[in-house]
Amino acid sequence: ELDDELAALLDEDMDLRLVLPPGEVEVDDEWELDARLYLAFMWPSGLVEWRDEDQEGDTSVEDRARNLQTIENLAGEGRARLLELRDEDGRTLAVIEVELDVETSLEFEVEEVGTITTRIAREVAGQILWDVAAGYAVSAELEGEGVRETTRPRTHESEEGEVFEYEETERMEGTVRYVATIEREE
Repeated sequence: ELDDELAALLDEDMDLRLVLPPGEVEVDDEWELDARLYLAFMWPSGLVEWRDEDQEGDTSVEDRARNLQTIENLAGEGRARLLELRDEDGRTLAVIEVELDVETSLEFEVEEVGTITTRIAREVAGQILWDVAAGYAVSAELEGEGVRETTRPRTHESEEGEVFEYEETERMEGTVRYVATIEREE
């Protein structure tokens, strides 16, 4: 069941339309992309809770608020270029090269700990295949580098009773890869 609050978190754009140019283009033409295209890879369909049937529980209000903050704070830039038009299985496919450089952050309070901040950065590149006649993406594959840093305040009390306050930063980095195949029933 879907209430109005959850419905507001959905994104009907599952076709990756944000990759489309503002007007007609020819092979080798380039255009700027909205950084929000990245959200289609991070959260396809919006903030939908995907889980197996045997899994229980809902995302907490706090987790939803953090995810929304991540979306609201998304910034960056992107470029696209039409590499070629090719015929495949009786369809004309536009091969669109995509580069996205995005960053976002969130900040939240944890009663026992204090303010926790997280910064997420991604530089990804790849291709999206677009069915020109049907008007939707057929597939997408992007790969690149990603960093996630989380900083939290810490307190330590020595055996002598001295209290030390410091910040701890956890940094995760590596390769991120997004692969999507889109099929439609006719």
